Amino acid sequence: MILLRFLILANPVAGRGRTRKMLPKVKQWLPQNHHEFTLQVAKSRQELMQAAKEASANGYDAVLAMGGDGTIHDVATAVMNQDIAVGHLPGGRGNDFPRNMGYSLDLKTVCEGLRNPIIETIDLPVVNGHACLSIAGVGFDSLVAERVRDGNCKLGGTICYFWTVFQVLAGFQPLDFTVTIDDDTVLKGKYTLVAVANSMHFGGGMKIAPHADNKDGVLDVVYADGMTKLRLIQLFLKIYQGKHIKEPEVHCLQAKKVMIESSRNLKLFAEGEYISDMPVTIELSDRKMKVVVPGN
Repeated sequence: MILLRFLILANPVAGRGRTRKMLPKVKQWLPQNHHEFTLQVAKSRQELMQAAKEASANGYDAVLAMGGDGTIHDVATAVMNQDIAVGHLPGGRGNDFPRNMGYSLDLKTVCEGLRNPIIETIDLPVVNGHACLSIAGVGFDSLVAERVRDGNCKLGGTICYFWTVFQVLAGFQPLDFTVTIDDDTVLKGKYTLVAVANSMHFGGGMKIAPHADNKDGVLDVVYADGMTKLRLIQLFLKIYQGKHIKEPEVHCLQAKKVMIESSRNLKLFAEGEYISDMPVTIELSDRKMKVVVPGN
């Protein structure tokens, strides 16, 4: 068996401090006799990204982000131009990246699975210079993501997201968008949201793009027409099963490049993190990323 060197970068505030509390247990669960693990607690987002960027030069084979989806997003963005693998020790509220990679959300199971890690390769879209591992969205979903990020909800990821949806819904109106697909097709109108997906889940398990596959070489674009608040609630309740895409107000297509513009000063979020104001371009070229998946 090949000995691998892993750098674990922990975000101590992820999951409302849950990551810090789990650090002693993680040290016990890691298969130290099989591989080398170095655990570093970052003091800031900038320090975490800098350490990730230097990991390859320091002889590490992979960087494991311990925290939420925002932590793995930052690690991926830091190393997106390097030949090094990334992985996730889930400790946030949403943890959609491990869901999209098909491995356990139980931290102990993930740690123990690193005894026999598997290295997979996925597509890596880029959004205005940032890595996008899962889904980039703007509109109703980004307004919810912004409030979840800035709020003080102490509940689980899915419950927090569900509660915030209804808070945002109270004052929501459909938004003006111009969406250009592959420099050709132009969609223009009032939409509820526009989501560009490399994987299926966001928002703590919502199947916004149930057919998205991070290995198929294309992006799945899901956009929804403007609708009444009652109708939006009806569709929202179907997203966890992915059944919303069967409704007439929801449209799906595939692309390699998507440009989104709006007359409003809207923010695009990916993996729960603010990426950019409008306009934004999400593009999938031949760029790939190696991902550590825990084995059995």
